[in-house]
Amino acid sequence: MARLTRKMVSTIRKQLAKLKELDLKKMAGGISHSEKKQWSQYYVGILKLFDPSQTRMVEERDTIRIPMNTEVLYQIDKKKFSSTCWDLSVSGIGLAYNSDVSVNDVVALRFQVTTSKLKFFEDVHDVNCEGIVKWSSSNDNRTGIEFHKLEEDVKMLIHRSLFDEIERQIKRALKWA
Repeated sequence: MARLTRKMVSTIRKQLAKLKELDLKKMAGGISHSEKKQWSQYYVGILKLFDPSQTRMVEERDTIRIPMNTEVLYQIDKKKFSSTCWDLSVSGIGLAYNSDVSVNDVVALRFQVTTSKLKFFEDVHDVNCEGIVKWSSSNDNRTGIEFHKLEEDVKMLIHRSLFDEIERQIKRALKWA
């Protein structure tokens, strides 16, 4: 397995503010081709924090997606389920596979995200939203749900939570580098 060096983690940390700026600009309406290239390069660095060997999460993305460990409660019609979140982005969520879920199902979702508050404290926020199942694979043990009509404040909350988790991962990586 590839190992992150302190220099690599420090570079990722330096790039984080610019990545966040580009990501917000991208969410607000778009970025230029050269900015997209820079965003993609910085995003690859972020992925190395969570998977140094880069054996997972390597497909091209339009939004930043990182592993998040949280329980997700979801409902399709009257059927209720609970699942582990594999990963999260502002555009959707990856869950453990469920054979009762089909592509194009509309699901009501409820989960929590954490944001940093001061230096040592965190706030936990409930997220209630709707999504549409875009794909589901028993072989990959995954179900991908795209958020549907996500309110802007919820989108920004998820965005903040993602970047706070990236910061936490940078701190962890620096301890071990």
